[in-house]
Amino acid sequence: MCIRAVLSVQHTCPQRYFCGYNSYCRLFSDERAVLQAKQNIQDHFAVVGLLDELEATLVIMERKMPKFFAGIFNEFHSSEVHSST
Repeated sequence: MCIRAVLSVQHTCPQRYFCGYNSYCRLFSDERAVLQAKQNIQDHFAVVGLLDELEATLVIMERKMPKFFAGIFNEFHSSEVHSST
């Protein structure tokens, strides 16, 4: 699953965001923080994407939540905002 691949890199700032408010979540060297962050993502988020991988994120969003994001990938590539940058 994509979540495991992304979060296999340990001790990142997003870890603190996804971990929660336990005291060990503030420690980059605590393995419990990584495990808690992974569990929270699996339990509470449908998709966690990366801006550096925006196109892949859009594809995943479209597949996991088609009711809300159907056509988002094509819209992203055809929009005037995107094409003018």
